[in-house]
Amino acid sequence: MPDALLYFSDIYEWTGQPRIINVEKAESVLGGLPIEYTGFQDIRLMASSAISKMKAANCVQMTLDERA
Repeated sequence: MPDALLYFSDIYEWTGQPRIINVEKAESVLGGLPIEYTGFQDIRLMASSAISKMKAANCVQMTLDERA
């Protein structure tokens, strides 16, 4: 069982479910500007793209800075 399900399933009924609303969070270190999160409609597409890029990268030969 993934940790999030283990720890949060008793607290949040939606634990482990895909997000169905957009999220925004104001950050004081950014002068109150919000962090931009991917819209819920695009999460699968963006996650798939990120995973494809990670698989294509040859992480073994990358420096620590390149991996970051």
